[in-house]
Amino acid sequence: PQLLVLAAALGEQQRLWGSPSLPLALVVAAQGVPVLRRLRELSRNSPPGPGGFLGVFGALAWAPFGGPLPALLLLRRPQNRLGGAGGAACGGLYALGLWIFHGATTQKSLFSRDPRDPRVAGLPTVPTATGQVLLAGGWWGLVRRPDDLGELLMALGWTLPCGETPPHPAGAPLARWGPPKALCPS
Repeated sequence: PQLLVLAAALGEQQRLWGSPSLPLALVVAAQGVPVLRRLRELSRNSPPGPGGFLGVFGALAWAPFGGPLPALLLLRRPQNRLGGAGGAACGGLYALGLWIFHGATTQKSLFSRDPRDPRVAGLPTVPTATGQVLLAGGWWGLVRRPDDLGELLMALGWTLPCGETPPHPAGAPLARWGPPKALCPS
């Protein structure tokens, strides 16, 4: 359903203004990447994602209905003057976050499956009081939670094109901490 909502937003903006805006195209591309990645994983019979309440909530409630909210916000908004430099900056921020996130999760997954794997065997480790061993090198030696940093950068990359205008009056106090005007003017 998420891809259908995103495609409908692109089509509606095409109908309203003759072409989709750059901010909407960036948001749709950034929102479509995780969906397409998950579909590819499912076609390879990979193990399911995170379970429990949060995994089910994310898969059934947030992803299909909450995920496209930025695209729906941009749908009826006047054309945003994001420009090529701002679009490249937002796209670059998203790509950097994706690179960090995948690098960190790949290292963690390889290390948890087989600490002797040649791709992670030379990385420094730290023993814990419970007898476990934690990675202290690679991405995990640079930042405490590199996977969360990657997700944060990806989220900034696809929400900055929305600009500073809050979707409703209750968001006005929060708009003061919005993106820099030089990057994404509204």
